[in-house]
Amino acid sequence: IPQSMVMGCPLQQPLEQSLLGKEFAASTAPTSPMQTPSVECMESCCCYYVIAMPVDASAVPSCGPATMDVQALPQVNYATFAAQEPQEAFPGHFPPALDDSQWWFQNQGPGDFIDQSCCDTVMSAGGSPGSKRGPGSALARRQRRQRALQQQRLQRHAARHDSDKAHAGAADVELAAELTRQLDAGGASRQEALRRLSEPSLMRRLSFTPAGCRAVQLALEVADRSSAAKVAAGLQGSVAEAIGSPNANYVVQKIITVLTPQEAPFIAEELQWAGPALACHEYGCRIYCRLLENAAEDESTVRLIDSALAEVDVLLTHPFGHHVVEGVLEHGLARQQGEIIPVLRKGVMRTANSRPGAYVLEKALLYSSLEDRRALASDVLAALPSELHGLMRSQLGCMVIRAMLRSLPAVAQQVRQQLTESGLMSELETTKHGRRLLASAGLSSVSDSSSVGAREEA
Repeated sequence: IPQSMVMGCPLQQPLEQSLLGKEFAASTAPTSPMQTPSVECMESCCCYYVIAMPVDASAVPSCGPATMDVQALPQVNYATFAAQEPQEAFPGHFPPALDDSQWWFQNQGPGDFIDQSCCDTVMSAGGSPGSKRGPGSALARRQRRQRALQQQRLQRHAARHDSDKAHAGAADVELAAELTRQLDAGGASRQEALRRLSEPSLMRRLSFTPAGCRAVQLALEVADRSSAAKVAAGLQGSVAEAIGSPNANYVVQKIITVLTPQEAPFIAEELQWAGPALACHEYGCRIYCRLLENAAEDESTVRLIDSALAEVDVLLTHPFGHHVVEGVLEHGLARQQGEIIPVLRKGVMRTANSRPGAYVLEKALLYSSLEDRRALASDVLAALPSELHGLMRSQLGCMVIRAMLRSLPAVAQQVRQQLTESGLMSELETTKHGRRLLASAGLSSVSDSSSVGAREEA
């Protein structure tokens, strides 16, 4: 009987043959009766007796006074444990109840037995329900009715919420269309639309809707810098929430594109508060890329990128984080690029064979310093012939090899030599990416090269 079925009742004296935490077969059950428990836990011991030994409730004395004659409890033959498995396979595998009876529980584990209300009491072998609780008892029927009523209330609330949302969505679509017409008209109509969008509540609400976010982006494009800054201020305090939205993240990107970090300083500040985890977010990585493209040397952007590069080994092969590393290699500071190259060189072939890593390696071979390009290319060419030939056969590997052909003339010559000496040319000509690689290396015929270009244009 597991400890949890004792309901937390510590016995002053242990049983002669400990029942706790053991499973008893019919032939190995103890025969000694329970010893006298302490006075402080007599009430809990009584509960233990009722739970562990299913007997008639009238045979169990009440636990009101401070003293209790334990000998008055009926003696139990422990050898009547059933041999079959319990109905519910909870952790601990407690044995069945006594006298061919079964304990029935509803979705409760051993740790939940302190709440007796979860117990449906005893179902006898003959099928007659227990006298206290059971599937057909009045309490169970009342609980089912309460659950049904609660479910109906939730459904009505959800229906009203959907109706209100649909009505608000239709109103926002009409408002976004009206603002778009005013912005396109120019003059006084445009100024009126910009004035309305300068209201933070309206701008924030529209930014999170499909039609409204397009109207806000148009306003940021056509407005002068002062008006655009007033419109952008509507997202202050909601940048992290906007980045997580499939609509409002485009508004944040547009703010970064049309305004400087000094005109919208709250963007980098709130990104810093949110932490570098946003660099691995589906939409958050786009915000990092826009900052690198438009304000890579700004002090706030530098701090933000430095904190993200602390986990560069994770970003390299992350489905979204690798975009941030690519942005650093293309637009970041030389110091920041220097933090990426050593991590790339530790497992260059493993990185080249993963989709995110191959894109990062391509950017490193094209945009890093000459010394770093030469080192990365040497690491790839120094790999085992089987690994290098496998890289040349794969689509991602061909992308990396093409970047090596464009990086340095000396590296391109070594790649051509590998292609001609490996005997892979005939195999590469059978695949589209292989033909592109041979055309980039100048090893295919003119007709083949032109046909590859025509297929790519098509």
